[in-house]
Amino acid sequence: RSSTLTMIPRSQERQPDKGNIAGENPASGPLLGINMKLTTEQIAEVCYEANRVYCEALGDHSITPWLYAPEHQIQPTIDCIRSFNVHNTPEDTHDLWCAAAKKAGWIWGSEKNVKARKHPCLVPYSELSEHQKRKDILFHAIVKALTRDIN
Repeated sequence: RSSTLTMIPRSQERQPDKGNIAGENPASGPLLGINMKLTTEQIAEVCYEANRVYCEALGDHSITPWLYAPEHQIQPTIDCIRSFNVHNTPEDTHDLWCAAAKKAGWIWGSEKNVKARKHPCLVPYSELSEHQKRKDILFHAIVKALTRDIN
C-alpha cells in the first residue's frame, strides 16, 4: 500500500531568487509548479534512478534499473522515504538507508555484491568517501524538493 504525499503549489513558495536561470530557487521545490500528488514509491523511484545514473557517471554500473530491480534492492529506498523528515540531514538520511538496507538483509562488505547483499557503504556517514556523501546529499535534496509532507 502506498502513502500519498502532496506537492506544495508554487504560489505558496517564497519568491524566486534573482539571477537564477530557471527563475526559482532549486532548494525551495516543488519542481513542477503544480499541485500534484506523488506516492512514496514514485519519490523512491526518482531517488533510486538519480542514484543509479550518478553511479554510472562515476563508472559503477552495478545498479539495476528500478523496473528490473529485485525487491531487496528497492525496498531500502522506499523504507528510507517513508522514514524521511524534512528536518533530517544527509547524515540522518544515510542512517535511515543503512537501517532499511540491514532490514532487507544487506550486510557490510569491502566490495559491493548484490547477490550476496554486501555493501561497503553500510558504515557511519563520517566513514564514507566524499563521492558517497554526495549521493546522500543528492538523495536528501531530491526528497526535500519533491515534498514537505513527510512526517
